Amino acid sequence: MVHLRGEITAGTTGRTGRRLSAVLAARPPLLEMDLARAIFLTRDGARVFCDAVRTAHTTGLPIVIRNARPQPRATPHTLGLDRVAHYSNEA
Repeated sequence: MVHLRGEITAGTTGRTGRRLSAVLAARPPLLEMDLARAIFLTRDGARVFCDAVRTAHTTGLPIVIRNARPQPRATPHTLGLDRVAHYSNEA
């Protein structure tokens, strides 16, 4: 599981992308992202999500986004990621 926190913007996509790439390189049974500590997600920041989700989806990995607050949850929704990701709010 990747735990993302703070603001996910164009300025943080490099770090976030490296973390997501490392998880995908380990070939997990699913791509699981915990957004409980993410407070803001911009469309530019979500670009890195799109890349990771595309990779996971094309390789058949289930995608789970956990504990997303309303604002970080809204951005993937507007980008259409709801079609391939499952949301789980446990917090």
